[in-house]
Amino acid sequence: MTYSATILIVDDDAGSRDSLAQLLQNEGYSTLSAANGKQALAIVAQNPPDLILLDVVMDDLDGYDVAASIKANPATASIPIIMVTGHDGRGAQVVAFDAGAEAFVLKPVDMAVLSLRIRNLLRLAQATPVHEIQQIASP
Repeated sequence: MTYSATILIVDDDAGSRDSLAQLLQNEGYSTLSAANGKQALAIVAQNPPDLILLDVVMDDLDGYDVAASIKANPATASIPIIMVTGHDGRGAQVVAFDAGAEAFVLKPVDMAVLSLRIRNLLRLAQATPVHEIQQIASP
């Protein structure tokens, strides 16, 4: 089954970005890539993706700061974020969810699990209105 969604992959490791992009493209997704948090925020501002895979540890802005910034902006707050990290433990997950992530995946990435999380989050995002309902004044 193929999906017509665009996924932004944010990771400072080029190999990780490329391998995730290839796997996701094989599943029918379009991908965008960012090597750091600043690039990710610029891409999200200009061409908002349907979902973001976000590494936690990066040099300029960490994934938590990037997620918090995306979720603080009403125009991008509804974009689902999956944090991808090698940091195991409850503390890392709590910080990720507190920053606004909807899911948390450990490296090395289990593609079967990641694929299901992506599909489920995209379905949920499609079922939820992405814009606020505007009040229409009656004549």
